[in-house]
Amino acid sequence: MEKTENNKKLYRPDIDGLRAVAVIAVVMYHANFIPFISKGGYTGVDIFFVISGFLITGILLRNLGAKENPGKINLLDFYMRRIRRIFPALTVVLLAVIFFSILLLSPSEFRTIGYHVAAGAVYLSNFCLWHESGYFDFSSALKPLLHLWSLGVEEQFYIVWPLLLWIAYKLRFKLIYVTLAFTVGSFALCIYMIAYDPVQAFFAPWCRVWELSTGGTLACVLINRSANENSLKKSNARFADLASILGIVLLFSGFIGIRDDIAFPDYITLVPVLGATLVIYSGTNAVINRTFLSSKFMVFMGLISYPLYLWHWPLISFGNLMYPGKVPSLIRIVLVLSAVLLSYLTYRFIEPPLRYGNFPKAKSAGLLLGVLCIGVVGMTEYAKAEKIYSYLPWGNQEIANLVYQQEIVNQRLAASYECTNDFIKANNLNSKLASDVITLQAPWQEVDVALIGDSHAQHLLQGLVYSSAHHKYALISAPGEVPLLDVINPDLSVGIKESELIQERLSIYQQMIRLVGKNENIKTIILAHNPKYSQIRDVIALLSPNEQDKIKILTEGLKRTLDYFKKLGKNVVFVYDNPSFPVIIDKRVNICNPWRPFNKKGTEFCSISKSEWDAKKEQYPLYQALNFVLKDNTYLSNTQLIDLSAFFCDKEKCNLSSSNNMYYMYYIDSNHLSLSGSIKVAPRILQAIEDSVTH
Repeated sequence: MEKTENNKKLYRPDIDGLRAVAVIAVVMYHANFIPFISKGGYTGVDIFFVISGFLITGILLRNLGAKENPGKINLLDFYMRRIRRIFPALTVVLLAVIFFSILLLSPSEFRTIGYHVAAGAVYLSNFCLWHESGYFDFSSALKPLLHLWSLGVEEQFYIVWPLLLWIAYKLRFKLIYVTLAFTVGSFALCIYMIAYDPVQAFFAPWCRVWELSTGGTLACVLINRSANENSLKKSNARFADLASILGIVLLFSGFIGIRDDIAFPDYITLVPVLGATLVIYSGTNAVINRTFLSSKFMVFMGLISYPLYLWHWPLISFGNLMYPGKVPSLIRIVLVLSAVLLSYLTYRFIEPPLRYGNFPKAKSAGLLLGVLCIGVVGMTEYAKAEKIYSYLPWGNQEIANLVYQQEIVNQRLAASYECTNDFIKANNLNSKLASDVITLQAPWQEVDVALIGDSHAQHLLQGLVYSSAHHKYALISAPGEVPLLDVINPDLSVGIKESELIQERLSIYQQMIRLVGKNENIKTIILAHNPKYSQIRDVIALLSPNEQDKIKILTEGLKRTLDYFKKLGKNVVFVYDNPSFPVIIDKRVNICNPWRPFNKKGTEFCSISKSEWDAKKEQYPLYQALNFVLKDNTYLSNTQLIDLSAFFCDKEKCNLSSSNNMYYMYYIDSNHLSLSGSIKVAPRILQAIEDSVTH
């Protein structure tokens, strides 16, 4: 708000206090302070949504009801105010993230940050994060601009909401009915989408704006209060006190009771949304509002809440990058205090001169241009990461080129989309789920090598595509699936709907194995699998569903598979899996890069004992079955074995990164190979392919 006399009358310190509650909850959650009472702290974002919707709608309603020019919303003035409110702090934080990204990140991370900077500059972070959330996406804990998704939702709301209210006003609709209908519609869509596409439900604006419009509906309810009447009438004071108490109880219940491993947003989201609504509704003089929320400390934290929200996560995220496993408590405290200090400095010295004073139009235009320029810098960083990185004092041209190489691989794989669709249609497969199972690098009739398995077949494909243009590949993969005929490995821990989809996907997976056999052009079959999924999860043979002996099931399935391909004149390359590391490394894998400046890596996470891995491997039921089957020499005539351990282990240790070239990270998490790792093993697999063709 501009500093005017009218705005002083409208100012509610308790709402700043409510902002403080929201930002403290979010910071405690991200910093992992007192997990017992902050595990639901991420719901602070939902509180922010309600507050923003309430305040913005109040501004718009006062414009529509203004005596001087009723029924008009000055959109230009509205958006300029938003720019001066939001852009100063955002500009500083984006520039800081770019600077520290240059110092701290690997080329691939540097490239990703460029994309995130560009998306954050134009308030599309939610769409960016929505579409990159995938199996091989690097951990959200390592994304310094992850939190900008909420700003994206808010700004997208600000584009639509003024126009909606203006149209409704002109058509003489009751605004409260319009806002209520909008809220109910968005909420219903959110509930529907959480069951079918939870990632979309979380990031998509049409699934989250009901939280903002709830605040907008509340503004419509309270619009009849006079400018000086910020509280309910004295006759309703007791009701106001009860509303404020119930509201704050709901908020803290959400912080304590809501977990981060549940479906969200769902019906449970009503807890923080209704809590915030009740607190705002109760008014300035309600007991919680006037005593707790309006206290000097809470108001101060509320005033710096926006820059604090912007600053805290990049600092914590960079801390996550520097420390494996868990950031030490002292470091987390220092990072949070640094965020508070930076927030105060931003609020005190950066925001006021740009937000207030003379030349508002020029300031708005300058800020808009500045943020757009930062967006261009981000896209340049994304497009030219390998070149930028190679110019840095600690840069390395060879490793930088891998960033570009990965893009080439992705482009070559993406070119298969249309032929995949044609294949699905030609074979009467379910078009939606079949596309999850098969990836074609070339038209089906041109494919000569098929990889069958799970994500551990998938990560081999990128190295093969990069290393050789001579062969054309088909990838048949499903999460956790054993690459065998008539043996499935369903995840029995899911719900009924998910279970039905999994069963359908597995049916297509089995069909695809047989279709591979019928393709006369395919001469070599590569079987690759994460063996833990034939150990931890239930393995069910389609032909003997009541069988309990895993090794027997896998042995019979392996025999069926090898016999099937042998009769068709095809050769099989069975890949013994690469070593797996402690799961804790999933979120910190790049900490094992020794070149990283200020690196605080823990070497215990970056290697495992060779004997430890060999012992673990011997216990996997699938490998026990394989060793049993291959005692029969009849199978050796068309079957080769490749043990990937040889590429990542010496006599004593297995390593995440190269022992000869510290710039190469072979893994992207505890068990999946990076492009470097996939390229490293590709020549051996290609040799096996050539040997099988020659044979």
